[in-house]
Amino acid sequence: MFGNDKGRGSKPSGSSMDTLIGPHVVIRGDVHFSGGLYIEGKVHGSVVADDDSDAVLTVSENGVIEGEVRAPVVVVSGQLLGDVTRASASSWRPRRAWRATSTTAWWKWPPGR
Repeated sequence: MFGNDKGRGSKPSGSSMDTLIGPHVVIRGDVHFSGGLYIEGKVHGSVVADDDSDAVLTVSENGVIEGEVRAPVVVVSGQLLGDVTRASASSWRPRRAWRATSTTAWWKWPPGR
């Protein structure tokens, strides 16, 4: 359901997606989560994983976050306008505009970028 469908970003291997913010959903406010969160819609606010969790945040190709992101694993295929902190691993596959400041340990960029 949340895997390698055409037109969507792929989920990291070994992770499960517990929550989906669908393509027609717009959230105005902060989102706190644990487990896997897959965003296909828009979030205007912070997206924050619970402290000491092994949470995974995935932003699909059409997903948008306008706000701070705090999660241990962040995978972005869509649009991110905000700061990324607490990430121990991140993957960036942008197909749209982005603007972010990061304090992550490392970023994985796709070949050819």
